[in-house]
Amino acid sequence: MVVSRPLKRVKRVVADYYSFNSFGTSACPAGDRTLDGSFRSNIKSFLISYADGPLPTKISSPPFIQRWQVRLRLDHQEEDVFVALHIVEENVRCSDSLYCDHCRVVAGWQENPVCKKRYHFIIQADNVKQQRCTACDTESAQPSASTRCKACELEISRDTDLEDETRLDLEDERHLLHGIIHVNGFGHLLRVNGREGGSRYLFGCDIMGLWDRICIMLKARKISVMDVSKKYGLDYRLLHAVQKGHPWYGNWGYEFGRGSFGTTHETYKRALQYLSKLRLDLVLSSGGFDQQLKQIVSFYRSLSKNPLVTVQDLVCFIMQLLHKFHNHTERKCSWNINKESAESKWAPKVIDEITADMLKVLHVADGTMWITWHDLRGATCNGRDPELLNHALMGLEGKTIGKQIVQCQCNSLTRTLEYRLTDRNNVSIDLKSATGPKQPKEKHVLEDLKTLYHALLHPPSQPPPTADHSPLHHVLISGSLHYGLKEQLWCYGLKEQLWRYGLREQLSKASRNLMDCKQFIKDYEDYEAKHRMITSDSESIRVFAVAEILNGAQTLQKTPPELLIMPRNATIADLKQEAAQAFRDVYICFKNFQVENVRELQNIKDSTTLMLLIGPESVVTVQGHCNGDISKYRAERGTQVWTVNCPCGTREDDGERMIACDNCEVWQHTRCVHISDSEDVPTEYMCEDCNDNSLDVDIDSDHSLLGSSSVSSFY
Repeated sequence: MVVSRPLKRVKRVVADYYSFNSFGTSACPAGDRTLDGSFRSNIKSFLISYADGPLPTKISSPPFIQRWQVRLRLDHQEEDVFVALHIVEENVRCSDSLYCDHCRVVAGWQENPVCKKRYHFIIQADNVKQQRCTACDTESAQPSASTRCKACELEISRDTDLEDETRLDLEDERHLLHGIIHVNGFGHLLRVNGREGGSRYLFGCDIMGLWDRICIMLKARKISVMDVSKKYGLDYRLLHAVQKGHPWYGNWGYEFGRGSFGTTHETYKRALQYLSKLRLDLVLSSGGFDQQLKQIVSFYRSLSKNPLVTVQDLVCFIMQLLHKFHNHTERKCSWNINKESAESKWAPKVIDEITADMLKVLHVADGTMWITWHDLRGATCNGRDPELLNHALMGLEGKTIGKQIVQCQCNSLTRTLEYRLTDRNNVSIDLKSATGPKQPKEKHVLEDLKTLYHALLHPPSQPPPTADHSPLHHVLISGSLHYGLKEQLWCYGLKEQLWRYGLREQLSKASRNLMDCKQFIKDYEDYEAKHRMITSDSESIRVFAVAEILNGAQTLQKTPPELLIMPRNATIADLKQEAAQAFRDVYICFKNFQVENVRELQNIKDSTTLMLLIGPESVVTVQGHCNGDISKYRAERGTQVWTVNCPCGTREDDGERMIACDNCEVWQHTRCVHISDSEDVPTEYMCEDCNDNSLDVDIDSDHSLLGSSSVSSFY
């Protein structure tokens, strides 16, 4: 929850409010580096030191939920903004959601044992909390004097469906921040909603900065995020990737985790390189795009102080214009240069000569018509540097010749800059501010960005050009262009069409590959290893323990390693005891875990001191047994085993929509079997392999019924 209070009403600064922007850094008490253990121990110390709670249990709170709150203050120019960071501890064994759906689709995490606890980090939306009616799904603000739903008049009971209400609260998509970290240190960032998501005070980068500092402070291990963010109604993971070379979450160290539909990291990098470095001149010369796109490119080239050569340059320039409209505080793109440095490229005399030529052209038109920047530049080019011409056009507005002055406008239909001479008395221009052409309006820039997005960054796939001639049809269908057939294409005049089609297909394929990569991961263990100072601390040693359960058929191999902080005089017996307790605290299936053996230290007495056997940071494997059945809690993916064998090459669940064959029960992507997302999943479905086998069986059956004499009679 975010609330604000005017500064004039604040009588004193509350001591237990931490600064939002510095929380988790060395400038804040929470950044005193005392949390140097594993996440399972750091989260306990964090809640004790910095959070209020556990908060009093409400009637609506189920017994498996406990809540804490950290109070933060966001310094504002006109008012102080107070932000409540809620930490919700979920007892997984008693919860209605035993398995983690987010771990299930992260490669390698689905086999992690089920953790005992999950910690939700939530900043609620600015608006008041809503209560949802279970009958008509209508929300009403709370608290409310009435306990009846305004839509259906149903009595809203506070004592029914308590678990469902809590689940709705945890899954509310309006939260400004919602992250989950399992007690083993693996977690998921579910959502970040800044200004565009409904926040009045917090930008998305502010919220991400806080989340990243919390993860570093608590020693989280790995955090995944599914990037489905939108900006200006467009997929931001595509826009930002083309603009910066990485997704928006990459600003905080998140990297490629896993691609959907069999997309690999190498494919992702090649697609990103292709889209970003594609030259605009190559696109415009192909002739495969409409005139509007050419006008957009030409218009923004005329506005930019630097040449816009690639698609990345153009996207950067448009995004910066939009940031200016929103008074965005992000750093300017690297392509933007100082005006003084641009003017120093050419002597003032050269610029004045070009300006004089342009004024002559406008004088000939006599103010009766607007002259586009393209025509004006073409009339005065005479082999001059195009960048020099653009620079002269930038400063043309406000120039005078006699009693006339140059007026500039942005044509709302063609999005092209236009110039003309008009009488000085008929227009009021502030000559001091007339240092460049008029900027387009925000709505026009947004429309241009969407046009560019759909034309270049995310074009729809199109069928190849066709002709009535069979050789061409054969070429297009087979996909192999032999030399003789290539020569025939010249006869049909379709070589240029094929080239245009190939360019659009490459654009479509590259954008589709980028869109199919939504999962990104930050490895905080790697970050910690790079930034932690290794010291010769005489007080303790760090041991990473991996556990194995040897229960006959219920063998559980290789859990993620748990960090153990041991005194330097600790023995093997102490290591066994500490490791057993650590895994009991983290995983449900290790409830009765007893360590019987340390694989690397076999045949050594338990009384032996560890420092004589291992280094200050070592990995050991502890083996033991657990009482009872552990099959229910052995993996976050659950007890069901899915067989995935998709034509795209995917062999595991990647979170995309799938359909199972009714015969062999093998799962495949609906997109890969030509079922669009807008279509409903058919009630009956058989995969291609089962269809082929069924067809073979039917043919063999028909042949056996016909017999040899019957078959021969058909020919």
